[in-house]
Amino acid sequence: MATTGVYWCFVLAKCLGLVVSAITSYEQSPPIACPGNKLVFTCVTDGSVRWRINGNNLQTVLMIDTSPPTTLGSFLLNVTQHNGNTGELVSTATNNSAPVSLNGTSIDCSGDGGGTFTRKYTRIN
Repeated sequence: MATTGVYWCFVLAKCLGLVVSAITSYEQSPPIACPGNKLVFTCVTDGSVRWRINGNNLQTVLMIDTSPPTTLGSFLLNVTQHNGNTGELVSTATNNSAPVSLNGTSIDCSGDGGGTFTRKYTRIN
């Protein structure tokens, strides 16, 4: 009976490992944009990604490998790459013509479903 319990513990741990992911990279391009420039945030995780604006948990979008493009505020969210072997997911948040009013906005990326976020700030000069 103890062996069965240990087996199910491993099975459960493996299943939970498929749900929880982590950020492996989070970049902003360009670091400082001029008004009207294209602004791209790229988040790489080993699973799903959750995007958030200005720390507002009511403004979040969870994306997985099959998610269609969607918007969050003035950003277009898109899954640009998914590696089925490693689970790596590359997702972008893009504003094609960043207005000055976007300056100082925080764009957050989470690889663990929203438990913790990594934050970048827009700089429009």
